[in-house]
Amino acid sequence: MVRVVALSGVRVVKGTGEPPIENGVVVVEDCRIKDVGSSGFVEVPPNAEVVDLRGYTALPGLIDAHMHLLGYRTLDMVKEPLLVPHAARVARVIQDLRSLIEAGFTTVVDAGSDIGVPIKHAIAEGTVVGPRVVSAGYSISQTFGHGDTHYLPPEYVDVRTSKLGGFSVLCDGVEECRKAARFVLREGADFIKIMTTGGVLSERDRPEYVQFTPEEIRAIVEEAEHAGRWVHAHAQGSKGIVNALKAGVKVIAHGIYIDDEGAELAREKGAVVVPTFAIVDQIVRYGEELGCFVVDGYGLCL
Repeated sequence: MVRVVALSGVRVVKGTGEPPIENGVVVVEDCRIKDVGSSGFVEVPPNAEVVDLRGYTALPGLIDAHMHLLGYRTLDMVKEPLLVPHAARVARVIQDLRSLIEAGFTTVVDAGSDIGVPIKHAIAEGTVVGPRVVSAGYSISQTFGHGDTHYLPPEYVDVRTSKLGGFSVLCDGVEECRKAARFVLREGADFIKIMTTGGVLSERDRPEYVQFTPEEIRAIVEEAEHAGRWVHAHAQGSKGIVNALKAGVKVIAHGIYIDDEGAELAREKGAVVVPTFAIVDQIVRYGEELGCFVVDGYGLCL
């Protein structure tokens, strides 16, 4: 039997730029919205369960376009990945996902982790409560890249050889990059995450450092396109942003030092720039107490 629910008296924000509907009605039929409008202009089916939501606001589901389902609780990049048991991090992620859906997020983009791909299946089957997850799974980084854990030997960092777990695939040269892309796709990635610049949550690289050659990036983009997917690049420095866009990367994450050339290229190619201002704000506000410090004007979190 189809269940019909009418949300009555609710303030409705459509998210289209139109003024809110102050005394609205939302008719939901079998978990899908059938009608939305002002009270008196929306027909409420006689079999509907009417829920009075005066004083509440309804709006479209929120989307977090850049996060990492890692289960970390601090910015200690030694303790969290190495000393916290993997099962504990999974438990934390499950709780984080419940908090996200309860806060109104219906879709989240996991831009690189070792938990995102398997957890999305648990959500789909109803084992875990959470939003829709679109996950990159393992990130792809060059050696001495933003995804490289610099204080460990390379064989301990690359998930294909490590006994410590992790969430990065290290590769150098066009053929290694092509194989790395195929590996993460084999592991179930919805899209491919790469690092085309350094960053602030790693030990020895800086945001302006250029990572991967244009040829390496293009090889990864080609493999993504062959599988009907796209590439999402961690890109902070201007040169790495331009390299990524010229090679066909679809999503630029952070884009902190994007210049006029990068902005124009993004516009021309229809790329998506996710500026992640909330992350920057959190590091500025709480970074010191979470283990960050400043060197030469750059915040480093170790």
